[in-house]
Amino acid sequence: MLIGHDGEKYSPEGIEEALVGNSPYIDQVMLYNNQSQYTVGLIVPNKENLLKYLTQKNLSPRTEEGQIAVLQLLEGEISEYKSGGKLSGEFSERWLPAAVAVLGEGFTEQNLFLNSTLKMVRGKITDYYKERIDFLFTAEGKDICNHQNKNIVKRME
Repeated sequence: MLIGHDGEKYSPEGIEEALVGNSPYIDQVMLYNNQSQYTVGLIVPNKENLLKYLTQKNLSPRTEEGQIAVLQLLEGEISEYKSGGKLSGEFSERWLPAAVAVLGEGFTEQNLFLNSTLKMVRGKITDYYKERIDFLFTAEGKDICNHQNKNIVKRME
């Protein structure tokens, strides 16, 4: 259970599963909120599909233009659940991630981010990515096209 700033609790699994299930560009996502003003997300992108997308647009992840295209595409996938999106109303907007960190590696049993039943080990993921999570609560971090996310996209090839 995650807890909003007002103490309201919610389960993130349905949102996480929907984001992964409805987007060819998102392989894994973990939402985080520990009595914060807004929810943030850690996204493991589907690199293969994103590289295909860039190829179709004649872009490269090594260029800033390509990095921004990928990050805006990922942001658009989340926006489908917000007001005006095709999946609007599926979830309360306050529980959708207002900021996201794009990760360079997935959650696996090998890195101990998944347990033997393939459930996310949220405490370990949160501890490992603490600095990235904290950054998402800054003005710069709230912009999906921040330098940290661009650096991850740059290394996708």
